[in-house]
Amino acid sequence: MPPAEINESTERIPVGRVTILRRGKKGIWTAEYHQHGRHCRRSLRTTNQKAAQQRARDLNAELIDGSLPDPYTAAPISIGEAIEQFLAAKGVDGRSSKTLAKYRTELNRLARYASSHRVHNIQDITAPLYDRYRADRSRQIDTYTAYNHGMILITFLKWCRIRRLVRDSPLEGYQLPKPRRRHHMTPTLAQVNALLAAADEPLRTILATLAFTGMRVGELRQLRPQDLDLEEGWIRIASREDWKTKTGVSRKVPIHPRLRKYLAALPKTRRSLVFTGATGKPAEPRPIDEGKLNDVAKRVARSLGMPVGRQVCGFVTHSLRHFFLSHTLNARVPKYAVDAWVGHTGDQSVGRMYYGFTDDESQRLMNSVPFDETVLPNGTTNKKEDTDDIQ
Repeated sequence: MPPAEINESTERIPVGRVTILRRGKKGIWTAEYHQHGRHCRRSLRTTNQKAAQQRARDLNAELIDGSLPDPYTAAPISIGEAIEQFLAAKGVDGRSSKTLAKYRTELNRLARYASSHRVHNIQDITAPLYDRYRADRSRQIDTYTAYNHGMILITFLKWCRIRRLVRDSPLEGYQLPKPRRRHHMTPTLAQVNALLAAADEPLRTILATLAFTGMRVGELRQLRPQDLDLEEGWIRIASREDWKTKTGVSRKVPIHPRLRKYLAALPKTRRSLVFTGATGKPAEPRPIDEGKLNDVAKRVARSLGMPVGRQVCGFVTHSLRHFFLSHTLNARVPKYAVDAWVGHTGDQSVGRMYYGFTDDESQRLMNSVPFDETVLPNGTTNKKEDTDDIQ
């Protein structure tokens, strides 16, 4: 029977003192039984019915002769303490500080919700409590964000079971339905040119760097002067001891000729970062504030009549990454090359692993991309960038 059609009520098969049934979308067989007056559940780790029945017979024999070990009973541990242990372990695994902060925010939110329902220990979290929490969160956030947060909680509870903080995860075998990814705005080259023409410095250089490299805002805010190699024509996006890229992998992006003039005009300072302050102002030594930068960029986009904000699939600073991906691919740049520039590591195909990408080829491909600055939505020529001095 296909997993999607599995109905637990019609798939319960008794095997002595043990009952087996399918669980989850994959239809994995699970054994249920009572031991010392307690209801126990154990995954048989197979989708094959004959194999599951044989394992259930072995389990039943151990129950009868008393050789089955007593289920692990974890000492009570608070949800907060379990969260701290989880975050410490993930930090050792190399998760980025941004990812750890996302984990902490969502898990602490769960802990507060559980506490409001008088649930304080990790062992007392149940599937119904999780369902009520998800329903409450779904009313506050969009579907895809709710899915991502749900996966954090499933991962956390699975980790607690593996580390024996709980005997069983209440979500064992549970599969969250993955929603379709929401549509994001992809600006056209004409719209990007209009944004650059309307923006003042230093915002213009920031937007140009995002648009013509495809880097993430979090990567741009960590750029150091030594990461810009104008002589050789590279921007290095490098993980280091105090900061890591989203994937932990360093890379370098060729500097397109159009971007070079912006970067060459940057003021020579002794700042530790290329762009600082809320929108890159050199007087403020702090790294760029992503939220404030996004607000300022949306204000410029709104003045041009562009829709803004994710709620309406409008412009946000991350839209410039979408622009770079789309424009370079439409310019017939190989996907492997574009993935290398933007830091995508999900493609583990043989073709990707064996693709030889030399520095000369990378530079040649970047130089071939037509980032024509004269294209504007109204058909006029963009002259502001040629005449204005970049502060």
